Amino acid sequence: MSTSSRTQDGKRKKLFHRFYEPLVLLYVLDRTQGDHISRQDPERLPSGEVSLEELQRRLLDSLSYVCDFDKGGDTITAIAAASGPLTYFVASNNNSVEDVVPFLHSLLAQLKELYDFDPQRLSEAESSILEYCVNFSEKRMKKYWRLLRESLAKCRKELLEASVAHGKWFFC
Repeated sequence: MSTSSRTQDGKRKKLFHRFYEPLVLLYVLDRTQGDHISRQDPERLPSGEVSLEELQRRLLDSLSYVCDFDKGGDTITAIAAASGPLTYFVASNNNSVEDVVPFLHSLLAQLKELYDFDPQRLSEAESSILEYCVNFSEKRMKKYWRLLRESLAKCRKELLEASVAHGKWFFC
């Protein structure tokens, strides 16, 4: 066996270990976490049929989403809650917890104040909270806007090229 094939075998074994070790660990730990609960598509369930547990999951999923303030993997946030006393656990990449925790604390305080609002004040508070979340996610919004502009420019260019090729004119 040549040196290069031994080197390849060594690299292959190293890759197998990198792949299978976490799988074995996940398999072992999986048994300690209890049964998995499959989630139905939340949009398909009538609001009266949504369990309290599902509502809590939706809240935590939504909070995690708004806390991800920049596009890419560096600001991914996970939030869990424990009762008695109510405690939120926040995990985020690259020390972005320093940005996320104050934002989340303020957002939860604003949401807490929504209880028993009249419809007019509720609508104003919802707009205020939306603006607060968009401002926090300004980096993400700017990147989405740039991607949208680039996609629209590409579509426009392709439409113009297709119209010239087929002798039809579209005005964009």
